[in-house]
Amino acid sequence: MKNLPDVSKGAFVVVFLLGSLGINPSYADEGLSVGVGTGALYSGIGVNVGMRSKNSFGYLTSGCIHVGYSSDDGWEKACGVGAGWIWTGFLAGVSERHGLGVYVGPVTSRRTVDTDVTAVYGAGLTYVYSFGDAVAKGWQLGITPTLRKENGDYRGGYLINVGYQF
Repeated sequence: MKNLPDVSKGAFVVVFLLGSLGINPSYADEGLSVGVGTGALYSGIGVNVGMRSKNSFGYLTSGCIHVGYSSDDGWEKACGVGAGWIWTGFLAGVSERHGLGVYVGPVTSRRTVDTDVTAVYGAGLTYVYSFGDAVAKGWQLGITPTLRKENGDYRGGYLINVGYQF
């Protein structure tokens, strides 16, 4: 039986930070936020840690944009780190639960000639809706249209954001 995939260094750092800080409601009052989920806010399937203010949320992410199992090659993963910023209150009369932002990090994966799977980096514009009572708090749902350069051409895609921010 083949081993499970190794945890990327970035994921280890974020998990270490989460474990060191603990998920404590008092941190949310100070602006620190941690989250788990899928999409641009989590570099695929992963975690984030960020700072929350009244109308913005800056975050660093670590996750895997591709995880799979092949009977020939065993576990395959393409992991990486990313960063982003989300603003709320951008239009008068619009709920602070709506956020627009930018993201830079893994947006897809590709298979190399030696069958390794690697993360492909790019950028995106994020829309997210927070079901909690503040920016980046509680359940979140959104979409991030992305752009990446691959083989000299620009290609588009998208990431669906679903997660929970503590």
